Amino acid sequence: MAGWRVILALVASGVLLGAGGCMRVELADGPTAAALAPADRAAERWASAEAWPKRVTTWSGLRRTTTRALPDGRRPMGLVREVQGPIISMSDRPEVLERIKIEAQEDMRWVTGALRRASPRDLRVLAEGPGAYVFATHPSPTPEEVESARRLVYLKFISGEEEPAPDDPDRLHIRVQRTWMVVYPSRAAESRGLIVLAPGIFGTPVNVVEDLVARLQNSGWSVLRLASHSARFTERVDFAVNLDDPAPAAEQIAAELTDRAAECAYAVEAACLWLRERRPELLRGPRVLVGLSGGAMVGPTIVARDPDAWAGAVLVAGGTNFMRVALESSYANWVDALRFSFFREGDQGAAAVEPSEEDIRRLDALYLERAGIDSTFTARALLGKPVLIIHASGDSAVPAVRGEELWRILGRPERWVFGSGHEILFLMLPGQFGRLTDWLSEQFPAPPASAPAEPTAPASPPPA
Repeated sequence: MAGWRVILALVASGVLLGAGGCMRVELADGPTAAALAPADRAAERWASAEAWPKRVTTWSGLRRTTTRALPDGRRPMGLVREVQGPIISMSDRPEVLERIKIEAQEDMRWVTGALRRASPRDLRVLAEGPGAYVFATHPSPTPEEVESARRLVYLKFISGEEEPAPDDPDRLHIRVQRTWMVVYPSRAAESRGLIVLAPGIFGTPVNVVEDLVARLQNSGWSVLRLASHSARFTERVDFAVNLDDPAPAAEQIAAELTDRAAECAYAVEAACLWLRERRPELLRGPRVLVGLSGGAMVGPTIVARDPDAWAGAVLVAGGTNFMRVALESSYANWVDALRFSFFREGDQGAAAVEPSEEDIRRLDALYLERAGIDSTFTARALLGKPVLIIHASGDSAVPAVRGEELWRILGRPERWVFGSGHEILFLMLPGQFGRLTDWLSEQFPAPPASAPAEPTAPASPPPA
C-alpha cells in the first residue's frame, strides 16, 4: 500500500504526468486499419457457427423482426431481463449476500420456466460456482444513488448450456451464466452513437470507468457498460497438463477460455438487440467498442460476433492469446481463476514438473488450433475499421508482448504508448480523456440530426 501512496502522490503532483503525460503517439505505420481490406470471412474460423460455444435455445423476449438483425437469422444466445437498479457487486456484507442468494434463486426459476416451455424433460439449473463474480440489487442505496438509477437502464443477460450428467441421464442439467450491464443515455439532445464499454476484470478500474462514462455522455455518446465480464469469467478451474500428451489439456483449455470470451459477446449482442427494440434512439449512430484491460482482450471477440454492426474500436491494454496471458500475467495469482499444473508420466507414476519454453510453445500451438474465437484470430474482424490502441510498454498484467502482437495483427493502427506498466497507464489515462473523445469524434462523425416535427397549426377559436 505504501508504494501505491507514493505513486498517487507523484501523479497528483505532476511528477509522473509532466505537461502532456509520459506518452508518445505513433501514427499508423503504413496503411491504416481503415484502409486495409476487411478480412475474407469465409476463410476466418470465427465466421463459422461451429467455432462458437453452444447455448440452450431459450425464449429471447424479442420480436422476430428484431432478431432478423442478426446475421443468418440466428437467435440471441440467452435471455435479457430489465432489472431494478442500482446494483452492487458481491461482498461479504450479510445483506448483500442475502440479496445475491434471493436473486440467484429468482433467476434460476425464471430460466427453468422458460426452458420447460421448450423441453418436456426434468431440469436441474446450476448457478455459478466458486470464483464467479456477481451483482445484486443494492440493499441500502443512498437517495442520490436511487435518483441516479432512475435515469439509467439495468440489464441482466442469462444464458445456459447443457452439461453432461452421466449419473442423472433422465434430467437436463443446465449450467447458467449471467452478465450485468448498465445503459447510460447521452446527455445531448440526440445520441451521436453507442459506445459499448467493456471494463477490466471485476469491473476495474472503477473510478476510471465511471469518469470515462461521464465524459462520453457529455460528448454526446450513449454508453452500454458491462458491469464486469460474465460471472463465470473468473470462476476457478484447474488444468492438469500432461506434457507427454498435451492435446487433451489443450482441448479443455481452449473450450473453457473461448467459452468465457464468447459469453461476453453473447451478452452484448443480446443487449444491443434489446436496445434496438426498446430504445432505438440510442442506436441511431455508429456503434464503437471501448475495451479496457480484460475488456480489451475480449473486445475483438465481441466485435467478431457481428462485425458489420461495429464501426470501430479503442483497445486499452489489450492483447492476444487468452492462454498465454493467463500463463504469463502478473495478475494470475491475484485473480486466481485459472490454475495450471504440469506433469510427466514416469516409472513411478505422474510427477509434477516445470514446463520448458518448448513445452509451452507446443501447448500453445495445440491451443490455437482449437481456439477459433481467441483474439489472435478475431482481431481480424476489426480490419477495415478505425482502431486506436493504447498500450503500456512495460505492461506485465496483460504482457506487453501480447499487446504488440495485437497491434501488428490490426495492421499497426494509431497507437498511444505509455512508458509504464499496467497500473500507471490507468492512473494516467484520465488525463487523456479529452484527446480520446476528440479521436472518437473525428473517426465517427455524428449522424445528421433528426428532422424536427412539423409544427401543429393552432386550433381555430370557437365561433363567438
